[in-house]
This record gives sequence, C-alpha cells and structure tokens, in this order.
Amino acid sequence: MPLNELTITDRDSTERAELLQAMTDYENVLVTEIDAREAAAVRWDEIIDRKLIKWGSWQNKTDLQEDFEAEGFIGPTSEAISKAYRIVANMRQQLWPLPTGVIPDGEGGIVFENRQRLLYQRMEIDQNGETSLATFNNANLFDRCQIVIE
Repeated sequence: MPLNELTITDRDSTERAELLQAMTDYENVLVTEIDAREAAAVRWDEIIDRKLIKWGSWQNKTDLQEDFEAEGFIGPTSEAISKAYRIVANMRQQLWPLPTGVIPDGEGGIVFENRQRLLYQRMEIDQNGETSLATFNNANLFDRCQIVIE
C-alpha cells in the first residue's frame, strides 16, 4: 500500500519509525566520531610516549648506542627529538592527520611520513633540528621547503 493510502495511525507510526531510524543513525555518527577522536588521541600519545620519549632514552643507554654505531647508524639527537615533540604537539593541536610513519633516519634525525593515495609527504628533522618538508604527487617532487618551528 502506498504511503498516501496509509491510515493516519499507520502513517504516524511510519513517520515515527523513520524519525527513530534517523536519530539512531545520528547517534551512531556521533559515537563513531567520538571513537575516532579517542583513537587518534591514543595514536598521538603512542608517537610521543612510545617513540619520542623512548628514543630520548637511547642516549643514556651506551650499549644501544654501541649497537647503532656498529651498524653504522646514529640514534636521534636530543635536538631532533625536541623539535619532533614540538611538531607533534603542533600537529595534534591543529588536528592534522596522523603521520603514517615516524622513524629515525639513522643519521641522528627523525622522519615523519604521510601517504594518502598518490600524495606522499616527508618531513625531515636533521640531527641539528633543521626541518624540511618534501611533497610528492604521483611520485614526482611537487614542493620542497624549509620549516621554521620555534
């Protein structure tokens, strides 16, 4: 039976059901959004706690430094870690997307990577804390610039 042929009671209950479904969908969106924000906060905390702070402790572990040096690598310097922490705090505050990778570069610096389909960005913090950003589109260098963060 088409909607216009429904009785008043049937039409009211159909509209009420549609309203309830819309409210449920809206509530699910809110729950999903809150869950996504909480998950992002946890991931930012992991970058700070499990990467940057852990890397900072490497400098106090001579056996770990010796292992790095034996492999020809240098762990992140305190300057690089300090700059990375400020960058992460800034990214988090401005709701930037989470980096897809945060890795030591082996030369005392830290690299943030972000891959989104054909777009790839690489923020490099060298051992002295100097920062640059390279953006690639479809594997072609699109832009490269220095970044100044106080």
